[in-house]
Amino acid sequence: MIAIICALDKELQFYYESLKEKRTHSIMGYDFIEGLINENKVVIVKSGIGKMAAAVVTTLLIEHFNPNLVINSGIAGGYDKNLKPLDILVVNKVGCYDIDMRLDGIPFGTFDANRRFIENNIQLEKADNVYYGLIMSSDTFAGDRNKLDAIFEEYFEETEIMAVDMESYAIADICEKYHINWCIIRAISDVVGTESQIESYAEFATNAAKNAYLLIEKNYLKKHFS
Repeated sequence: MIAIICALDKELQFYYESLKEKRTHSIMGYDFIEGLINENKVVIVKSGIGKMAAAVVTTLLIEHFNPNLVINSGIAGGYDKNLKPLDILVVNKVGCYDIDMRLDGIPFGTFDANRRFIENNIQLEKADNVYYGLIMSSDTFAGDRNKLDAIFEEYFEETEIMAVDMESYAIADICEKYHINWCIIRAISDVVGTESQIESYAEFATNAAKNAYLLIEKNYLKKHFS
């Protein structure tokens, strides 16, 4: 079974429309919708925003549905200045930048190469707007470029950061703990710090979410997953 997590309705809607033979399971206030996309058994769920919600939903998914792959699909803010709205990031590393317990000797933030990232032996089609790289998560919408630059330059100076979001780290981290394969694909809705960032989010968020869906549907859901 493939499990698909989206934070927002605008991200989930494309999967819901594709899902056949829908059955809804309500668990702890979350609606897990099970069905078929092509030959694949799929369960989809809206987590809501933030790392805590994402961690809870990922745990419930794994405990109740035992998927062999968890996919997180949605949108992200671009940090790399080469990215533009509607570009797609296939996430192969995740981190977060809002954990600070240096008082107890814990390094600022968290960074993990995540051993269980896979492409399911499916080679994603080469495209000018598809990138691979690191996404950093925080529970705050990233709009202050200067603040991010200061944090990343001080604590992640040698790290190439592509984008930021609010859920990816938690989803990958829970999958790692359960030894479940994961894939995170996010399309860019806006670029952090640009003058038109808010307008860009409003204009491109839905189409960006659709771009992520289309890449996942074509590469992971067109044929039977094994």
